[in-house]
Amino acid sequence: MKRKCLAVGIILLFTRVGILPTNAQDTEKTSLPTSTGKNQLFDTTPVPLPTPKGWMKTFGEFGEDWGYSVQQTSDGGYIIAGHTHNIGIGGDVWLIKTDGNGKKVWDKIFGGVEDDDVYSVQQTSDNGYIIAGVTNYSGSGSGDVWLIKTNGNGNEVWNRSFGGTNWDEGYSVQQTADKGYIIAGMTFSFGAGWVDAWLIKTDENGIEQWNKTYGGEYIDIAKSVRQTADGGYIITGETESFGGVWLIKTDNNGKDIWCIRVTNEKNNEIKSSCLIDGCIHGEEWEGGEACLYLAEYLLINFNANKTITHILNSSEVNIVPLVNPDARQDDSRYNANGIDLCRNFDIDFGRIMGGVIPLGQLFHRIKIPYIDTSRLHKWFPSFPWRLHNCGRHPFSEPETQAMRDLMRELENNDFSFYVNCHTAMHSFGGPWIAYKPPFEIPKQEQYIYDYAIEWVIKNTEYENEKSNLWYAASGDVGDWCYKEFRIPSFGFEILSMDYDWGGKKEGQHDNLVHWMETTLPVYMYLLVNIDNLRQWRTPDIQPPLPEGVPPEPLK
Repeated sequence: MKRKCLAVGIILLFTRVGILPTNAQDTEKTSLPTSTGKNQLFDTTPVPLPTPKGWMKTFGEFGEDWGYSVQQTSDGGYIIAGHTHNIGIGGDVWLIKTDGNGKKVWDKIFGGVEDDDVYSVQQTSDNGYIIAGVTNYSGSGSGDVWLIKTNGNGNEVWNRSFGGTNWDEGYSVQQTADKGYIIAGMTFSFGAGWVDAWLIKTDENGIEQWNKTYGGEYIDIAKSVRQTADGGYIITGETESFGGVWLIKTDNNGKDIWCIRVTNEKNNEIKSSCLIDGCIHGEEWEGGEACLYLAEYLLINFNANKTITHILNSSEVNIVPLVNPDARQDDSRYNANGIDLCRNFDIDFGRIMGGVIPLGQLFHRIKIPYIDTSRLHKWFPSFPWRLHNCGRHPFSEPETQAMRDLMRELENNDFSFYVNCHTAMHSFGGPWIAYKPPFEIPKQEQYIYDYAIEWVIKNTEYENEKSNLWYAASGDVGDWCYKEFRIPSFGFEILSMDYDWGGKKEGQHDNLVHWMETTLPVYMYLLVNIDNLRQWRTPDIQPPLPEGVPPEPLK
């Protein structure tokens, strides 16, 4: 999953190496001189050097045949995928199986009268092989991504092609945890630029489940893909659009996390930065809508409103409206791995009394989003009524890794405050909501929190979060941000508690314009005080607001 910039990975380079044996028996005898011929300081008996156990094999003819990918197989032999012009009816895919000494056991040819190439091979869980490359023989375009599945003897089980009317290629393939396949390559047919990186996910029969393109205006290519421990994917390749080696991290559905950066790019002076995000719980989509509403408000009023023009000249407003795209798609609290992302941060992590349990996915495939403990809560009111799955360890999920890395990037750009938007507790507050906070908030910082919360209470219809919050929440993103960066970090609960809270009014999402307008005073107050907040000074600047904002509370 990318934010259009995220994550860390390992680049693995494969080269073909031949080791030639040496002959140690031809070592020339030498001795060190002594003055008397006796009492020599060194033993001059020649010592044979060990002979490396290696070998080199060739297949095919010079200049016409070459190998692109190799892997050791479960029987100790090797599988090689490459290209041949000397066998077959055209330039064809060549699959070669050897024993542990490199002696050919069998080989197979795939292709038609036009050139076909293969760039990646992997042994599959059934001891067969999966191959990815490009075909001019099977497909709809001038060159299509080609996926071939064989049995353990190299006989074709099925083949699939993917592509459009232009040239498309697959460079890397891996079997995934669900026994499907992930392919990385490039496409001329789809995407936003001239050539884009292409990620394709299939089921175990090679039927496409989804595909994603990544790139900018120029040539961008994915050369390698691997599934990560969190079920997502790490991709590396080359990019002309963004420059240099390219590393992309996705979630397990290949979805991106987008960050909208609103600022006046013509002003290159040092700016304060802030981050406002929403929809970390997918069913709380009004939080994401509020983020988009703010972005539009800033953009349409730039150069028309003096205050907003000043904000965007001197500040960088970073907005992530959709932190949890999988959960939004499913209208769920939990991501595709069944994890509560807002409990996956490294702060009081995994504490049961903080309403969480660090399960992760059982056996890497069984999802348990939560454990209902309401009966226990009835007898022991201090015990949580539900334990949310917070993941096996902090930042186990691609989404939380992306947000962590974005915040670390902003740390180098005068990171001033953070707001995490939710629904529907009708409140505004700061840390701590952890069961056991890591330290006591210093008096000056607590004063700033109290001042900002009191401003919101006096000038909007929202209440103090502490008055509505009856539970602890370990692993919270706002708590972690404050602990990690020591900047003001707020939780903003939009809507009224009458709105689908605790299942009381499931699906009620009306009066959207009203609720968006109620958020503007809060955002604008924080933005006009961005420098004060960064330096923990009293945020006493009053924001000018349009007529009718904030609106009268709903009856």
